[in-house]
Amino acid sequence: CILGGTGVIINILTDNYPGETTWSLTDVTGAAVAEGGPYVDAATAIQEVVCVGDGCFTFTILDAFGDGLCCGYGTGSYDLTVDGAVIATGAEFLSSEATEFCIGEGFGCTDATACNYDSAAINDNGSCNYDCAGCMDETACNYDATSTQDDGSCIAPDPVYGCGCEIVTSVVASLVGQASSDPSTTTGAGTLTTVTIDLNWANTLANGSWPADMLVQIGAPDGSCIEFGGFDYASGVCANQGDYTVVYPATWTVDVSGLYNAVVDLSGAAVSGDGDWSVTIVNGWATSTGADYDATFALAGICPGEFVEVLGCTDQGACNYDSAANTNDGSCDFTSCAGCMDATACNYDATSTIDDGTCEFTSCDCPEDVNGDGVISVADILVLLGEFGCVSGCSVDINGDDATNVQDILLLLAAFGTTC
Repeated sequence: CILGGTGVIINILTDNYPGETTWSLTDVTGAAVAEGGPYVDAATAIQEVVCVGDGCFTFTILDAFGDGLCCGYGTGSYDLTVDGAVIATGAEFLSSEATEFCIGEGFGCTDATACNYDSAAINDNGSCNYDCAGCMDETACNYDATSTQDDGSCIAPDPVYGCGCEIVTSVVASLVGQASSDPSTTTGAGTLTTVTIDLNWANTLANGSWPADMLVQIGAPDGSCIEFGGFDYASGVCANQGDYTVVYPATWTVDVSGLYNAVVDLSGAAVSGDGDWSVTIVNGWATSTGADYDATFALAGICPGEFVEVLGCTDQGACNYDSAANTNDGSCDFTSCAGCMDATACNYDATSTIDDGTCEFTSCDCPEDVNGDGVISVADILVLLGEFGCVSGCSVDINGDDATNVQDILLLLAAFGTTC
């Protein structure tokens, strides 16, 4: 590059439809640095050169028809060379293909809260990720040893059964569209987290039904209920947690008889209770002429038998959080451990675990205490007089004007006799 920068070379061999091919080079903000295409000549080698400064960039090649550069309609290709090194090649893609690269030194994640924070990086390259969040409480049932950030998801063990509590129930039924099975009931206590489903499903009528048509309704001891799954039918009675596209694997959207398994996360539904739990299934394809269901449901988080209530503060952000408590008793305290957590502040409190925004940095600023003994006295005046007349780099400079003069004496005398 004659005028400076680093050369980015794009080589493209067009296919039979060069008018479909374009490309772009963007910076980390998404702003376009350079663009090229569409082209005119088929099966032709084209070279584009772009000179750029240090930074991080994304090269994207696009095909308007969605069949890439190869191989249905010609044998096109592309490659990307940066500072003499080939960093990407391609030909077979659909609508687009992107390559990210950085030029220069000191690039990395500069966000100290990110999982991949790089303390040596001085330029952020957009690579920061936050996938290391999880439960960091080693006593919790869902402790994640790989987590470096606590996301508040910790689940305390049951005081009697510990971790891994579940109740299991089964439902067997042959159902046409919108028809419901009899409820299957079992007893337990706790908060529902996940439901593991083992389904033996038969499409004996070969009528286009899917396993994913199964709508599952779970009734809690207080009479409330939630439901999930189903193709085009919902009861309107139970709180819906999502249809088949949300909760079931794609492998469930077939009409083949067989064994099907799924784990459905219901922790967001916040369903809990002590007593009888029920599971009912519904054929959730409204016009289905019938399908056969033999399903076993394991409700995790629900411990069988009598519930032992442990009262305490269950909010992990509180000063008195109790990891053993399973019922919040309203005692959570957010003030006793709150204070200033900035060690450079005048009112820093080393015992605080919640920052209350009270940090201040002025009350401990006492420039008149020249000798640092905490009292403004004759000793300070004597030190100041020893520097009196200094006009640059003065060690005693109360008013910050880079000199020791009458103004400093007046400020010291105004504070005389006080303590810092």
